[in-house]
Amino acid sequence: MNKPKHTSGYQRNSSAIKGSRSSIIVFSSNFDASTWFLEEIENILKCHRTISQMVVAVFYDVDPSDVRQQKGVFAQERWFRKNTSMRYGAAFIEVANMTRFFTSDS
Repeated sequence: MNKPKHTSGYQRNSSAIKGSRSSIIVFSSNFDASTWFLEEIENILKCHRTISQMVVAVFYDVDPSDVRQQKGVFAQERWFRKNTSMRYGAAFIEVANMTRFFTSDS
C-alpha cells in the first residue's frame, strides 16, 4: 500500500514558484513580516536570477523607498535584527529596484 506523500505549504509554494513564468510581490501598509514571506521573496528572486522569471513588485499605499531603505513598517526590529537581516534587507532592495507598480486609494 502506497502512503501519500505529505508536503508542507512552503514546499508546494516553492514548487509553484519554480514552475511559474512570472511572480508578483505585493507590498502594502499592512505589511507584517514572517519568515515564510521573506523566504518566499528569496525564492522568487532566485528564480528571477537563474531562470529569468519575470518579477513585478506592486506597492499598495507604500512608497518603494520605504521598502528599499527598510523604513516604516518594513523596519520592524523583530526580524531585521536576526542573523538573516542583511540577507532579507538585500532582497528588499533588489525587489524595490525592479519593475514596479505603485497604487494608492487616495
